[in-house]
Amino acid sequence: MKKTFLPILLFCCLSLPLFARAMPCHCFSVRDFDPGQPAAADPYFLATTQNSFFSVVFGIEKKKVIFAKQKPRVTAEGLWILYWLAQRSGKDPAQWKATRKAAGSWPDALSGAGVSENLLPPRVMSLLKKGAGDNALASFVVDDLLAGRTGTSPKELQGLRAEGAGDAETILACLLARKTGRQPGELFRSVKNGSSTWGTLILKAEMDGGNMVEEVKSLLGPD
Repeated sequence: MKKTFLPILLFCCLSLPLFARAMPCHCFSVRDFDPGQPAAADPYFLATTQNSFFSVVFGIEKKKVIFAKQKPRVTAEGLWILYWLAQRSGKDPAQWKATRKAAGSWPDALSGAGVSENLLPPRVMSLLKKGAGDNALASFVVDDLLAGRTGTSPKELQGLRAEGAGDAETILACLLARKTGRQPGELFRSVKNGSSTWGTLILKAEMDGGNMVEEVKSLLGPD
């Protein structure tokens, strides 16, 4: 019995790092703001706000967004693109996923699906023609949704991106700006230069960091 058990135990121990790399972790040890460690919960606030925004703008339960991101070979960038295209075309995200996989590239997928260039903004077509990857396409999608739902100007969004804001940071900065009346760039810079943290800004804005879906709904209003 021992001879059989030991090889199995050894295999399991050696396999754990592989499984850890294969499935991204969406768990956070710190989810509440702590004045003694004001930046400790920032990764959670960024993730939960991004997932909540996704949930609200696409009308999908937040837990389903989180579960989707935990599947093998699924990325946050890919989900933004799939659901945005589905919203614009009326075609199911799963159909777009299958079409993209079969075509091998987004330009071929769109062409094969018979999507008219008029359906997509000129900026998207320009990115596709330049061979832009999912990161650039997803950032455009995020900015497009923020402009449409929060009223953030293209100039403000361009400024955030130019200063190094990623998708999650851009989303949280724009929502905080809508809540407080401050400029998104000003908020982002205060975190970037270390004079504040996302948790501190959320606290001062009296946002409920533990229920961001409702916060986002209240800020965006009806579609």
